[in-house]
Amino acid sequence: MKKKWLILGTVCLALSVCAGCGDWVARMKENWEIAASEAFSQAETETWQEMPSADSITEGTLSPEELAGFESFLNDVANNGFLCSTYEDVRQADLNEILYNGAGLEQQPLTDELRQAYEAQAGEIFTDTIRLTTAQIDGFLLEKTGYRFADFQPPSWWTYLEEYDIWMTQHGDTNMSGVVCDSGLRSADGMVTLSCHIPGFGDGASDSALTVTLRETENGYQFVKNESAENTLSE
Repeated sequence: MKKKWLILGTVCLALSVCAGCGDWVARMKENWEIAASEAFSQAETETWQEMPSADSITEGTLSPEELAGFESFLNDVANNGFLCSTYEDVRQADLNEILYNGAGLEQQPLTDELRQAYEAQAGEIFTDTIRLTTAQIDGFLLEKTGYRFADFQPPSWWTYLEEYDIWMTQHGDTNMSGVVCDSGLRSADGMVTLSCHIPGFGDGASDSALTVTLRETENGYQFVKNESAENTLSE
């Protein structure tokens, strides 16, 4: 619990010195201050892309076919970034990692004006860039988590171009990690808990064990938790 308050305190301090984000950051700071004084609320919005139908999945241990479906889901570019940081509440997830590859969202055109605005704040562009509007990120997070952009810590690697209401960053190759779903459980309340691992590469590299919790909605699944502790999934 102390760790959570420390995270919230750090976020509020960071937001207080953020320049150029305007009213959007003010609203974000207010949301985090509310979160610091109240328990996190249950997400009210339930949306997500299509996954195996709820009618086709029974409560209990997931079948190999069901696991294969979830494995494909987690390895999609729109979802894989949610596995690149661990969190007990999805609002603690690292947006830098989630949006690193653009999360499958349509990119805004890199016009000369946008390039000049970015370089004026962040320096010369040397690599590929990702360019997303606040509305795009907000809708994406609402769909995948049930929470709004303002409920998350803003992505610190990104530059906010207020004139265009666009978030922009440079990035390298990819942060995609192939994940394998080993087993899973489905509970009566619609929660799915997946015991997964990311294979290690190179001599002596060990696998990274993850326990991913998803919430079933009318339209699919939303991310809830991504924990790294092993042996947390029991029959």
